[in-house]
Amino acid sequence: MAERGPRIFALPAERLTAWMSRTAPRVPAIRIETRMWLVAGADPGQPDDGMAVDVSHAYAGFGIEGAGSTELLSQGIALDLEKLAPGFAGRTRLGDVAVILVRTPDGYVLRCVRSYAEWVAAWLDRARTVTLSPAGT
Repeated sequence: MAERGPRIFALPAERLTAWMSRTAPRVPAIRIETRMWLVAGADPGQPDDGMAVDVSHAYAGFGIEGAGSTELLSQGIALDLEKLAPGFAGRTRLGDVAVILVRTPDGYVLRCVRSYAEWVAAWLDRARTVTLSPAGT
């Protein structure tokens, strides 16, 4: 029998570059704070007024897709995930762990500092087993 609920999977290792500049890179990038972007997969080169640093070794990534993915993450993220449009990206917390959250057309991508990857994986696995009931029931 097929498993119900969201599909959770570790993302394969990929090149990640932190781009720190007044201007965004010329390749698709995730703006994670003022003057800082995270570029996945592409080589953005060096900015004229800042720096680009390879941070591939620093982060682990997880994909969360399918029915129930918003409800699952709502257990640990204090954002109104229902209101996030695909393409949203930002820093937030999953429980006590800082994460980068990206809303995709199919679900979400979470990136965390690699040393927290085991904890995040265990949290996601446990949260999948929790059944949330509607308020007041």
